[in-house]
Amino acid sequence: MIKTLKLASLLLISNLLFSTSARAQDTIKPEKRMLIKQMLTLTQADKIAEQITSVLLKQFEERYQGMLIQALANAPELSKEDKEKAARNAPEVSAWALKRIRELMLQKIDFTGFMEQSAYLYDKYFTEEELKDLVAFYETPTGQKSIKVMPALFQESFQKAQEWIGPKIIELVTGVMREAVERLTK
Repeated sequence: MIKTLKLASLLLISNLLFSTSARAQDTIKPEKRMLIKQMLTLTQADKIAEQITSVLLKQFEERYQGMLIQALANAPELSKEDKEKAARNAPEVSAWALKRIRELMLQKIDFTGFMEQSAYLYDKYFTEEELKDLVAFYETPTGQKSIKVMPALFQESFQKAQEWIGPKIIELVTGVMREAVERLTK
């Protein structure tokens, strides 16, 4: 659960750092910039970014209260009575904190601005001809359907990856940690 939080935080921080990239936007030829903007508009990239963030937040919300209770249990500065009182209030405080995090993220993250800043990636990875092909595809019914199902596809893929890969990663990490402890204690 902490790994999911770290991954979500890393993705969000990466997105924030990415938007402040030093690469100048005006190095993109005007024709190519227009194609990139058209593709971002067709794919509703800003809305998809918001939906993906909502998916990540939802998954974080499912684990937050447990993480809060665990943090309280491990807080040496709190007495047993204070820990019990805090644990009783955890659902209410957890709900408030999650609502506040969601509000602040939606206020503080400029998804449209981020998508505009990401134009250089499309410039880097696609030629003008390829962008024309992508625009043509996204104008088709199949292209529009792919745009609509992408957030749900992302969410289900993320959940399946956690279910399938998560336990294997935990097993691997636990094994390597055991080996590291053995090396340290020899």
